[in-house]
Amino acid sequence: MRVATAAVAVLAAAALTFSPARAGFDGEVNFFLGQKSLDDFWSPSLDTQTEFGAVMSFGQDDWPVNIAADVLTSGKGTTAYDPSVGSSTTTGLTFEIDAGVRKIWKAGQVRPYIGGGVGVIGAALMFNFGFDSVAAIDATLGIWADTGVFFRLGSHFNIGLDLRYSSAKVDLDLGSGIGARDVNAGGFSCGLLLGFGW
Repeated sequence: MRVATAAVAVLAAAALTFSPARAGFDGEVNFFLGQKSLDDFWSPSLDTQTEFGAVMSFGQDDWPVNIAADVLTSGKGTTAYDPSVGSSTTTGLTFEIDAGVRKIWKAGQVRPYIGGGVGVIGAALMFNFGFDSVAAIDATLGIWADTGVFFRLGSHFNIGLDLRYSSAKVDLDLGSGIGARDVNAGGFSCGLLLGFGW
């Protein structure tokens, strides 16, 4: 989570640094807050996770599409009690560093868009029980696509919604029947966008 948070901060800072008014250059930096729905491996307690990150697009006014650069992370933890081992905690996390293209249409203050590409997509699974813990983390190259709409309020402020899908199979096998191989670290996401453009 800390790595993904740092990546969001670095990319946002870069966007602010390179957003000067180069003639014909525009961009969007929208922060994402929503939910990610994962497949049955994560059921029943970790299949819906809180997700946050940044959805960013940059390009020249005359380009047919913009460059897309998104960073997202999700996570959830649960606690259970078993008389034989006491309290145990299970935590699931996913993360994405995505790159690709995004087409943004400008209809006055309304900006619908669609995008897609590839990304480094990963997941982590951690069990903490008694005085012991086990963890697995893996990442691989995957695919992503998104669509949505945001509204330009005033000259620079954006607010909108983003729908996205991603897919990447990772290895979270911890042995002894814990975890599994070929786990999808991607899923369906829906969230609110708040940010700015120039």
